[in-house]
Amino acid sequence: YDSGTLRMISSSVTGTRDESRAAVEAAGSRAGNSVHAEIAQCCISNNRGVGLRLRGAVEYASIGNEFLQNGGVDVDVAVGEENGVWPRMREAAAESSCGDRGAGSTS
Repeated sequence: YDSGTLRMISSSVTGTRDESRAAVEAAGSRAGNSVHAEIAQCCISNNRGVGLRLRGAVEYASIGNEFLQNGGVDVDVAVGEENGVWPRMREAAAESSCGDRGAGSTS
């Protein structure tokens, strides 16, 4: 993608069935793109593939999320296949409001 914003706050993503895809993904195709992702206080659970994938030229914040029983890794931060650029974390602060959803990792 060349530009765009994904903002997920206090949301749930559960039960995706394609193990080759992430439940939530943001990707930027070129260095200098304006691709932003903020995923905060979300529960990403019981998906067949990766929970959250951030790839390429993406500026992101992942705050207070819960990842439970996904088939792949919880968070996959990957270099862009075509551009060689890594996602860049943006500093942000927020309190988690996911509540008690059982044992799992948070990020």
